[in-house]
Amino acid sequence: MKSPVAILASLLALTPALAHGQGTPPPSRLTWRDVAERQKRENVTLLAARHRLSQVRADVIAAGVWSNPNLSVNALLLTHGAVTGGRQELAVSVDQVVPIAGQVGLRQDVARGLSSAEERAFAASAWQLASEARIAFVDLQRAQARVRLVEVGLGDLARVEQVVSERAAGGAGTTYDKVRVGIERSKVEARLAEAKVELVSARGALAALVGKSLDATSVAVEDGVPDATAAPTNDDDLVKRALAARPELASADLRLTASELRISLSKRQVIPSPTLSLGYARYLDVPDRSGANGGALLAGLSFPVPLLDRGQGRVDRSIAEAAEQRVLKDGVALAIRRDVEQAAATLRVRVEASKRFRDRTAPDLPRLRTIAELAYREGRATILELLDAYASHLDAEERRLDLQASAAKAALDLERALGPAR
Repeated sequence: MKSPVAILASLLALTPALAHGQGTPPPSRLTWRDVAERQKRENVTLLAARHRLSQVRADVIAAGVWSNPNLSVNALLLTHGAVTGGRQELAVSVDQVVPIAGQVGLRQDVARGLSSAEERAFAASAWQLASEARIAFVDLQRAQARVRLVEVGLGDLARVEQVVSERAAGGAGTTYDKVRVGIERSKVEARLAEAKVELVSARGALAALVGKSLDATSVAVEDGVPDATAAPTNDDDLVKRALAARPELASADLRLTASELRISLSKRQVIPSPTLSLGYARYLDVPDRSGANGGALLAGLSFPVPLLDRGQGRVDRSIAEAAEQRVLKDGVALAIRRDVEQAAATLRVRVEASKRFRDRTAPDLPRLRTIAELAYREGRATILELLDAYASHLDAEERRLDLQASAAKAALDLERALGPAR
C-alpha cells in the first residue's frame, strides 16, 4: 500500500513551471511543495484518520486473543453426618475454553482485511484532500493574478487621463472626456474590490484545507497559473489506469473479502468449543484414617450442546453484508469510470477553449490599446472608443486568465480521478 507520504509526493510532481515569463517568486510566497508538506502534517482530517488506522490495527491484535481462563476455588466446610472424604476439603481448578475450529484465526483474518481496507480508505482520503488543496492552490494563483490585472487596468486609466490632459492642453479635449474617464475609473475600482474579495475567499479555502500554520488573511503563493496544453484521447486506457490505481476500489475489494471471511467465521462459531478443566483437591482430616490428609488431581472436559443457538440469523446477516459490499464495490468501480470520463471530456473542452483564445485572440491584444490611443490622439476616435479599447483589453486579459485556470483545474481533476501513480 502506498504511504501518505508517497501519495502526497505524487501530487508534488504536478507542480507547474511559472507561466508567462514571470520570475522566481519571493521567499515569502509558498510553493506547492510547501503547502503539500504542511497539509500532510496539519490537516485535521488526515490526523484523525491516522488515529483510526491505529484503532483497526489494534483490532487485529485483539482478534487473536483467547478468552481468559476461569480460576475456581471451592471449600467444603462444616461437614455433618456420614463423611465420605475429609472433614474439610479445598479444591482449586482452572477452566479454559479451547477454540478448536479455527475461530481465532478467522477472526484475525477478518480484522486484517478490515484493517487493510481502512488503510486504503486513508490513502484515498489523503489523495482527495491533496487534490483539493492543489486546486485551491491554483484558485489562489488565479485570484492573485486577477488582482494584479485589475491594478494594471487602473494604471492604464492613468495613462488615458494623461492623454486626455495632453489633448485638453492642446485645445482638443473636452470636459466630457475627463468626466467619462472618472466614471470608468470608478468601475475598475469596483472591479478591483471584487477581485480582492475573491482573493480573500481563495486564501481562506486553501488555509482550511491545509492547517493552522497558514494565515487565512495573508497567505500568498507562487505566481504563475499552470498551462494545460494537452488532453487525452483514449478514455478506456484512462479508466483502466484509474481502476488499478484508485485506493477507493482497493478498499472496497478488501471490505468484500473481509465480509466473505465473516461468513465462514459465523459458521465456525456454531461449532462447540470445549472447555478444559484442571485442578487439585485437598482433603483434610479424613475420618477413617485417623485424621490423615489426602488429595486428588481434578480434570474435566465439557462441550456446549448447540441445541438452541445454532447461529440463526448471524450467518444470514453475514451473507447479506457480503452481498452489500459486493454491490458497493461495483458502485465504486462505476463511479470511478464516470468520474474519469467526465474529467477527460471536461479537460478536452477546457484545453481547446484556452488554445483557441491564445492562438486567435491573444496576439491582437497588445495592438488593441495602441491603435485606439493613436486614433484618439489624432482626433479620429472619441473618448468612448478609447475607453472601450482599454476595457476590452482588461476583459480579454481576465478571460485569458480564467480560461487558463479552468484548463489547469480540469487537468488536476483528471489527475485526481486517475488516482496516485504507482
